[in-house]
Amino acid sequence: MAKLLSFVFFCLCIGATFGHGRGHGSIFNFFAQLFLTPTSICANTTTQASYLTSTLNLLNTFQQNTTYYTVLQTQSPNFVAYVRNSANQALLYSNCTAFVSGVKSAKTADKTAECNRQKIARDISQRLQQIPHTVTGSKGPNDLDSDENFGKHCH
Repeated sequence: MAKLLSFVFFCLCIGATFGHGRGHGSIFNFFAQLFLTPTSICANTTTQASYLTSTLNLLNTFQQNTTYYTVLQTQSPNFVAYVRNSANQALLYSNCTAFVSGVKSAKTADKTAECNRQKIARDISQRLQQIPHTVTGSKGPNDLDSDENFGKHCH
C-alpha cells in the first residue's frame, strides 16, 4: 500500500511539473494525456463527415451574425479559408492526415497573426499613453493614464 501511495505521489509531482507552464494548466490534463487514448477525426468517414458538416454549419451560423463573423474573419481567416476550400474538403477524405496538418498550419498562422496584432495594439497604446508625459514633461502619473494592457497573453 505504501508503494502505491508513493507511486501516486510521484505521478502527481511529475504531473505538476510537466503540466505547469504549458498552457494546459492542470494535473488532470497531464494524466488525461497519459491514460486516455487519443482520438482523431480520421477514424472513419462518418467522423470525417461529421467534423466537416459541424464546422461548416457553425461557420455559416457565425456568418449570419455580423459581429461574430467580423471577429471570425479577423481571428481565424486562414482556418476559415482552409476548411471552406473544396480541394481541402476532398483532402479530408483522401488524405485525412494531410488535412489535419493543414488545419493545424492554418490555426498556427491565425495565432501568429493575432499575436502580431496584439503587439501592434500594445505599441499603439504605449505611444498614446506616452504623449501626456511628453507634453507635460512629467515622468509620474497623470490624469490620462489608464490600465489598458493590450495583447498581454502573447509574447
